[in-house]
Amino acid sequence: MKIAIFGNKKTTRTLIDYLLLKKIKIHTLISLSSKKLNSHEISGVDENLNSFSNTLNIYNPSSYAMNSDEDFAFFKKNKFDIGICTGWQRLIKADILNSFSLGIFGWHGSMFEFPNGRGRSPLNWSIRLGGGKVYHNLFKYDVGADDGAVFDTKILSIRDSDYIEDLQKKAIKHICESAHALILKSKRGEIDLKNQPQSSFILFPSLSEKDGQLFPKYMSGLSARNIVRSCSKPFPGSYICINKKPMIRIWNLEKNFSESSIQLNPGKFRFHRDQLFIGFNDVTMSSSNYEILNKEVINLREFD
Repeated sequence: MKIAIFGNKKTTRTLIDYLLLKKIKIHTLISLSSKKLNSHEISGVDENLNSFSNTLNIYNPSSYAMNSDEDFAFFKKNKFDIGICTGWQRLIKADILNSFSLGIFGWHGSMFEFPNGRGRSPLNWSIRLGGGKVYHNLFKYDVGADDGAVFDTKILSIRDSDYIEDLQKKAIKHICESAHALILKSKRGEIDLKNQPQSSFILFPSLSEKDGQLFPKYMSGLSARNIVRSCSKPFPGSYICINKKPMIRIWNLEKNFSESSIQLNPGKFRFHRDQLFIGFNDVTMSSSNYEILNKEVINLREFD
């Protein structure tokens, strides 16, 4: 079986390592060149994926869109059986999808069951909205966004203590295990797919670094904490501005239990014993993992 893997992220490497450990032969990795990687903002990128060149073939497409005659010719010539995507955040053209005899597969998971929850940054949105679980789907790609038939779904729990990195670890475990199962079943001709309902659906827009900004005067502590959890590492993180300038990057945020005597009004903050305390509109929260981006903040006591 001729297998191709698409991806640019550390999760791509994890999947390849897992499949190789399971004695699955991978023919080609499709990944952006180092030069092209630098022109895109890809959270969790692995800039050293091309180091697999000693283990498997590498193809660097002309662009992230893979829409050149050169790209189409490459896939037509190679006649792959199955493609697997993780860490490839672009739709794939119909000509390329149709060149794979069994199709191209990838994952998408959100707090909503398909068809709801399609779109961008679904794991981040699931934490940001306070979800308690994720329906994590392995599905066959179609020309639309996240609308293909489903091979496997696993429910991943979101604990109150989980940050996005914790949820990603649960997702990559399912990615590895379900990819292995897909390949084994495809070799036996046993791929069983379930079509998604054809109905209206909730679509998530993409999240970017600017969506991590916190507004302590106007935001509840729970809302702020969910935002921090949703865009912590490996994403750019949350931040607070003063006079429209980012002043503090915040990587974690918890309810203020240990220093119950510190109670701040909304928009006020204080540094105390290596912790940052922030007054939101209903509660004081604290962060033990933060970065001061501008030293001016040390002499201030109030956010915008």
